[in-house]
Amino acid sequence: MTVRKDKQTGLWLIDISGGVNPVTGKCRRHIKRGIKTRREAITLEHLNSESKSSETVLKSKG
Repeated sequence: MTVRKDKQTGLWLIDISGGVNPVTGKCRRHIKRGIKTRREAITLEHLNSESKSSETVLKSKG
């Protein structure tokens, strides 16, 4: 994940890697734009990484 400033708008954005698409083999990317401050962008980045690390995989019965 990266946090960077958009040169055209002057606002911050977060570039998040979403893994690999199993069908096409291409990288999934999610871009969150329009964040006003760098600190807010970094906070959103940390919240996203924490939510991914706390995900649990449920096993199906059967």
